[in-house]
Amino acid sequence: MRLNQIAIFLFLSSFISASLSLETKPSEYIVFRPQGIDKPVSTVIMAHGCDGFAYNNGQGYKNRATLIAQRFNYNVVLYDAFKPRGWMSDEVCTGVNRTNANPVPPYLRIEDTKQIARWIQQQEWHTGKISLIGYSHGGSLALAVANDESASKLIASAVAYYPNCDTSYIGKGTDKPLIPTLVHLGEDDNWTPIGGCLRYKDRPNYEMVVYKNATHAWEAGFNGTAIGRWPIRFNWEATHEAEVRTREFFNKTLQ
Repeated sequence: MRLNQIAIFLFLSSFISASLSLETKPSEYIVFRPQGIDKPVSTVIMAHGCDGFAYNNGQGYKNRATLIAQRFNYNVVLYDAFKPRGWMSDEVCTGVNRTNANPVPPYLRIEDTKQIARWIQQQEWHTGKISLIGYSHGGSLALAVANDESASKLIASAVAYYPNCDTSYIGKGTDKPLIPTLVHLGEDDNWTPIGGCLRYKDRPNYEMVVYKNATHAWEAGFNGTAIGRWPIRFNWEATHEAEVRTREFFNKTLQ
């Protein structure tokens, strides 16, 4: 199924908004539930990239969350990590925001993830394990969570799409994951080059897959340039293969 068809799932998914207190400011949590399943199921937390909800109110991430809920049959909890912290444009991709006096490096979102996981454990629609999936900035968060002792006690597995694996960017080491972690990398990604990740490819708990002819955000559904510098090309083959691998990974680690 192509990404431009995913939006129709949004009308099929039931979602709930809940205001939860983070250590900074309250955040909006949106819960996507599988259609036609009345019993509790396992849950995936979704972490957005550096764009946050700045573009079309996070519709791209809502589409991704809906796909996982409806095709994988897991709950998905999506949240905005930037706006509640007072970002003027709700994103941290651009230079003006990345050098702001109040940055949000990926490791800072570990506490968000832990609190969401604890909240999920109290919900009647959840049972079993919790996983985390993240994209770009959120993918780097997934690596940070996988390497964090306290977070790994709450999160059973992690999936990272085209993360920046540089420790100085994440703010935390990523060389010793404590939980199974699937990492999707684009061979032609020059925004977050894959070399920094591949140096850890043989470490226990890491499964890294490199997709040919794939740029950064190859599954985002558009062609163009990010911030006028980095090319982004939609790659259907890589998108489909990564989706299949992710579904198999969740089925293995959330059971």
